Amino acid sequence: MNGLAVLLGKTPGVLDNELYATKPMPALPQMVPVGIPATLARRRPDIRQARR
Repeated sequence: MNGLAVLLGKTPGVLDNELYATKPMPALPQMVPVGIPATLARRRPDIRQARR
């Protein structure tokens, strides 16, 4: 948790209370749209940047 805090530019220990608190899991959608693999690949930021 201290590593996460440092990566976020915060002091170690700042995120302890927030990360230790239990929260309910978010509801999942009934169906996840998959799409065509080539279309999904074109939406990836790293692939879009490489094509430019």
